[in-house]
Amino acid sequence: MADFKSRTVQIDAPNDAVFAKLSDLENVRPLLPIAKSKGIEVKELSSDRCTLNASMVGEVSLEIVQRTPHSLIQMEGKTALVTALAMQLRLGNEEGGTKTSLSAHLTADVPFFAQMMVDKPIREGLDKVVDLLSRLNYV
Repeated sequence: MADFKSRTVQIDAPNDAVFAKLSDLENVRPLLPIAKSKGIEVKELSSDRCTLNASMVGEVSLEIVQRTPHSLIQMEGKTALVTALAMQLRLGNEEGGTKTSLSAHLTADVPFFAQMMVDKPIREGLDKVVDLLSRLNYV
């Protein structure tokens, strides 16, 4: 298993508001036009599940399997390229609770010989995810 991490972004909203918004994937619907302009087509979207098609990785399905209030949203998924995929959105309190830090972590069953090739594109993809999520209106 290989681990990948995005950079951490700061969201100008309290942790409880960010967690409430991101806990329901339907709330990312306003970001779909921006995602499409970046080459990501969202095929299915519900409160717990998202299926998308991205040019570099093909179709990816993610489903929320755990919500730990105010700190973690855990998703598991599948794709044609890997047999096991887990993604976490990690949240933290910043500046006395007025801001929230957000990072994305991905664990994937990537063959050893391919890890060097996919490292940079996956990290860049995770950075795009947190950048997109930071654009949501949380207040």
